[in-house]
Amino acid sequence: MCSAPAHTPSLSMAIRFSHMTPVTRLGEEEIAQFSALERHLTSLSGRMAEYVKALLYSDSEGRSSEAETAWEALSPLPLARIRLVQIALNRDQYEQHKQEITDLAAALPDAEAVEQLVFEVLHSEESLQRLLALHPSCAYFGEAMEFYDSTGRQDEAEKMESRLAGCAPESLEYVRKLSTAGEHARAAESLLKLLDHNPLHRMARRTLVQELLLSGREQEAQQQAQKLHEIAPGSVVFARLAKAPYEALDSRSNRAAGFTEQKQFYLPYRRDGLKIIRNAAERRFAGGPSVTILSDKAVQLAQDSSVSVYIHRITRVLNKDGITRFGEATIPRAADLLELRTVKANGQIIEPELAQQKPTISMPALEPGDSIEEEFVMHYAGWDEAADDTGKFAFGSFTAPILYARFVVIAPDGEALQTFQPRSPAAHVERAGGKHVYLWEQENILQADGESSLPADDLLPAVTVAPQENTRARLRDEVMESTRAGLRVLEIARTFEQPGITEHEQAIRLHRFITTKISSSADWNTATAEDTLVNSEGSRTVTLLALSRTLGLKASLLLARRTGHGCSGSSGFSCYTEPLVRFWFPDGKTVDVDAESSGLPFGSLAATFDRKDALLVPLTAEDEGRQLHASLTGDAAGEKSLAEGDLVLESNGNLAVQLHVRLGITRSQQVRAILRNANRRERQAFFEQLAMRIFPGAWNVSGSSAHEDDSGQPLEINVECSVSQLLDVQNGAAELDQLVPALGLRGIYAKSATRKFPLLIDSVFFESTVFHLHLPAELQVRSLPSEFTARNEFGEYSVRFSTTAQQINIERDFRIPVQVIAPEKYEAFASFARQIDDAERRRISLVTTRTAF
Repeated sequence: MCSAPAHTPSLSMAIRFSHMTPVTRLGEEEIAQFSALERHLTSLSGRMAEYVKALLYSDSEGRSSEAETAWEALSPLPLARIRLVQIALNRDQYEQHKQEITDLAAALPDAEAVEQLVFEVLHSEESLQRLLALHPSCAYFGEAMEFYDSTGRQDEAEKMESRLAGCAPESLEYVRKLSTAGEHARAAESLLKLLDHNPLHRMARRTLVQELLLSGREQEAQQQAQKLHEIAPGSVVFARLAKAPYEALDSRSNRAAGFTEQKQFYLPYRRDGLKIIRNAAERRFAGGPSVTILSDKAVQLAQDSSVSVYIHRITRVLNKDGITRFGEATIPRAADLLELRTVKANGQIIEPELAQQKPTISMPALEPGDSIEEEFVMHYAGWDEAADDTGKFAFGSFTAPILYARFVVIAPDGEALQTFQPRSPAAHVERAGGKHVYLWEQENILQADGESSLPADDLLPAVTVAPQENTRARLRDEVMESTRAGLRVLEIARTFEQPGITEHEQAIRLHRFITTKISSSADWNTATAEDTLVNSEGSRTVTLLALSRTLGLKASLLLARRTGHGCSGSSGFSCYTEPLVRFWFPDGKTVDVDAESSGLPFGSLAATFDRKDALLVPLTAEDEGRQLHASLTGDAAGEKSLAEGDLVLESNGNLAVQLHVRLGITRSQQVRAILRNANRRERQAFFEQLAMRIFPGAWNVSGSSAHEDDSGQPLEINVECSVSQLLDVQNGAAELDQLVPALGLRGIYAKSATRKFPLLIDSVFFESTVFHLHLPAELQVRSLPSEFTARNEFGEYSVRFSTTAQQINIERDFRIPVQVIAPEKYEAFASFARQIDDAERRRISLVTTRTAF
């Protein structure tokens, strides 16, 4: 019998490799052996070669296709079928292989590997119990504990935990489960008991060093690391561990790297989540869905301009509403996750399954009284790339009380910061290790009462920190880069060269081209004009600006803000979010243009923009001499909607209506967006809804529109309809509502008696309406409501009634601008709204000469 050459890898070596971690994680010697084994596979017989290949490639990184091919060659052997199903399940191909698993289970009822597949697919208690009956191993007891935890059956989970704790004399499976659940102190105690029976168990002692470190017992960890070195003095790894115990932590994670060097920036400010939860366990809360037990944030600005943000939140859910709101956790995709777990009211810890394809993570076994702990770190290359709220922290909430809150900012010496803070809490500042540390902290923060129609201003006490910068210079550099004229800009600009037209006409042509040919899909400083023209989507603003300047028009970027988005010190310039183009024409006119909004005429702006404050970004030396802050041009006259109705009250009590409406700019834009893509049925539904809002019970509705495709003209709408039995005549008299639809200002904005926070009126109320009501001969006017007029700082409202022959004329005008009303002025505004409401409730009184109507 011939023996194999000494250098030929054995079959046992192949089997050993099939159970190891991927080849990229092997040592150099093992990698060499792996490669040698591959080279000598050709010396084996055909079927043996396929079997060795299958074993060799099954768990090797990047070799799944070779493994699949090898196992397919061995099919229909049971092991090959099992391995092929395992490969498919690793690709999440569950549905396609359910039948194959069923067939395998029927053919091999006592095969542990098959029952593993059944449990993985079905995840049922029956398959779990069969698996435990076939092989009651520590690993399966651990899976059973997780299964019952996830289904909320805590009694069964505790039984499995008890069996896991004593499943094998020297098994570390129970310790691993405790560590994964964050119960490092219990894991350490379990390891100490194991080491009492076997003091030479090296892996147990090495794991003990790790668990002691994670439970904050550094001195004991140092002692155990020294004992490990004494047990195996020849081990280089254990010798290094005795000098630096933190190397016991997983060195492959970013978190562990920082722990090893003991320099993670957030460590001095990190709080023990489980201890915080235990300390708050006896406190009771009622009325809301949740309470925020902990809200911590630490921001580090590094010397290389990078930014790191540490977030630690603990939320206790109090009822089903809280579970619905917080049961799905959202962790940023690029975050280093430190902790994410459900902490039961009894102290039990359950960790969720992390699914890569889901944007949220379902928190397991969540019940009222449980807590959700989220802890993670985000890293950014620079402040500009960080999230908008990176440097902001609010000490308060409209949704829940907060027990503990802390905000820490760490900056290198010499880093100039802009800091805006409330009177309380005050900052604690210290300097250490070439860094400045700013710390704000507060406890027992009551939940703020939520109110309707709140502006976007900072309403709660908030601290905002940001690096100091020359904002004007940064904006100028960004807009110059975005509007740089390339080949495409020059090519398009040439098509607009037309002698004899004015600059104003040229600007209108450019605006029409931009708003009809380009889709608005990017912020002005994230897309260039060149890319926008090439892709027909991007930033309309920078494209209009680039083309205008290429053609010699005098134009610049203007950044507006919406009313209610106040740019106080705490928000810097971040609230100027609405890009506009400002044109200066030779005739002295200045026109501001919104290119991003579809359906707006040239020179018209949304009524929601604050017209008194915008940022003018300089592009020329002349612009540099202008003020940074500017007012918007134009006025709100174009926002006024006009309506005229001809209403005929028939002898049978029915009402025939003809209504003509000319909408203001904002209303035209909104309705055009509705009608633009509406089919015939949807258009009819729109006109019916409009008629019924004005005349409840309207039927036989027809409608049409004019100037629907011409944003330069106001949109006009015509509606005809009928209303049945409008009048209820009793004893020869009847009363009639004013027919003109009520403004309803009180019902929308002034329901409460007082307010703690400002009130934002964010809709346009600017309208003039005239209704002519024609009466039948049998009806006469007994009395009309008196004229009402109210005018103050909040707006103006008037309604007048007159009669001629058999006709009643109802004229109503109002103008309530978009505005923010301070809390101290709310009572006066509410009184104004009540007066309007009372005036709109007054009725028209009629008499009839007929006994029945």
